[in-house]
Amino acid sequence: MAKVGYIFNSEQYDTFTFDRAWMEKYGYCRIIEDSASQEKTRPEWKQLMDCLERGDELVISNFCKVSSLLSMNTYWL
Repeated sequence: MAKVGYIFNSEQYDTFTFDRAWMEKYGYCRIIEDSASQEKTRPEWKQLMDCLERGDELVISNFCKVSSLLSMNTYWL
């Protein structure tokens, strides 16, 4: 069981450094980042969805981004 964090680093996202720091502090084994230039395709998110296993813990740093992630034909374990 892994603890994985996901951060979408947009230009308006002013707490990126803070969010990454607390994920590191709490022992997240992987912190996945997508940049604003990849907003349409979000390749790191897609790769993350392929790698998650039953029992893994996923934390999304900015909850307002969840609706756009759900529209990407993503499945939830």
